[in-house]
Amino acid sequence: MNRLLFIFVIVTTKCAFGAVSPNKLTGENNLQKINKCCPIGQCVGRRRTCVETPDSLNFSSAIHVYTDSIYDSGMLLDDVFNISENKFEDKQFRRESLDLSFGDSRIYLTESGVLQLEMPNFYDRWTSISPENYCVDCRLIVRKQIDPKPRFWAVVLETSTDDTTSTVMFGYVTFVSCFFLLLVLMVYMLLPELRNLSGVILMAYVISLFMAYLLLGVIQMSMYTEVGCITLSKYSVIRFL
Repeated sequence: MNRLLFIFVIVTTKCAFGAVSPNKLTGENNLQKINKCCPIGQCVGRRRTCVETPDSLNFSSAIHVYTDSIYDSGMLLDDVFNISENKFEDKQFRRESLDLSFGDSRIYLTESGVLQLEMPNFYDRWTSISPENYCVDCRLIVRKQIDPKPRFWAVVLETSTDDTTSTVMFGYVTFVSCFFLLLVLMVYMLLPELRNLSGVILMAYVISLFMAYLLLGVIQMSMYTEVGCITLSKYSVIRFL
């Protein structure tokens, strides 16, 4: 009787904590596999080390799967993929991978297994990451406290820097234009004979151009949230008008 009671308590405890058996994660069917960073029963701790934790299997039910056109398919990771554990066993991947949860990017796991990284204010807005170049897992924030939100670690392959370089150069050239517009404005402000009706109209025009080019240069020099980018662009266009 005591033995049956002991078994009942164990089963009830597993159900209460939502434990998932390794067979459900690794799977026996032909579903495509998604890499888990650490082995089953572990999650990512400090310095990308794998830490023992009984709750590390719960993350997969929180990941939505999207179509290749980035529409919510209504399915979760468990419905589409199986888990291939311990991607961090690859030491090079472990060393070079980045936690994608930092920054303003949006992450979409598609049905094909490709991870789509959206960076709204980048010249190349979308970055595709193939399944072999990323892994997913839970994260141990402090001792015995797990971040319930699953995270992706990925090696983002370098792309050509030509577009980025030209964008930054465009920003610098725009600031040079601002400097000369400011010189024109100072000349009209310092010389009384130029402050007639035509001069005042020209000064107003130069001020508008100065603000427009200044905002345009600021947009090119950094990354902003979607709201910030829209706000700066709106005021820049208004100044050009």
